[in-house]
Amino acid sequence: MDSINITVTGRRGADPRQGTTKAGKPWASFRVAADDPMRNGNGDREYDTRWYQVWCHGPLAEHVAESLVKGDRVTVRADDVNCRTWTEDAPGHRARGQVELKAYDVSLSLRFASGVAVRRHQRPYIRIETRGGVAARKLQRGDDPLRMTRTDRGEGAHVQVARACRPF
Repeated sequence: MDSINITVTGRRGADPRQGTTKAGKPWASFRVAADDPMRNGNGDREYDTRWYQVWCHGPLAEHVAESLVKGDRVTVRADDVNCRTWTEDAPGHRARGQVELKAYDVSLSLRFASGVAVRRHQRPYIRIETRGGVAARKLQRGDDPLRMTRTDRGEGAHVQVARACRPF
């Protein structure tokens, strides 16, 4: 089976719609307007705007929904393209069409603007070494290992915060 990969860069037309499937998997959908430059008969540059419906699933859907807003310039990489056609019920019965993309990657386009990437880290673990052994637990909201009192740490305990520390 041949696979089609497509990359589209354009502006988000609206904030995404989001939800979950019956199986509980998150999804998000949004539209992207991509301008296709062309020259008219006089040699002047004109733009033909093409609209794409983009579908995201899983963690990508959650990240898209919380990170991007209407008007953001995005680059969408998709591995599945579906073209739907239908006829309007309104008078005139115009033929309509929609290109749908199943995205595997969505990112900010930095061609005309700058951006800042913020990584979400897992909550670090606090590693407590005492004479009796070593223990670890997730750092809780409000914990400040630098201000933990001797009674909080236990007599002779050493407290270390590490992102790579795993629970024992």
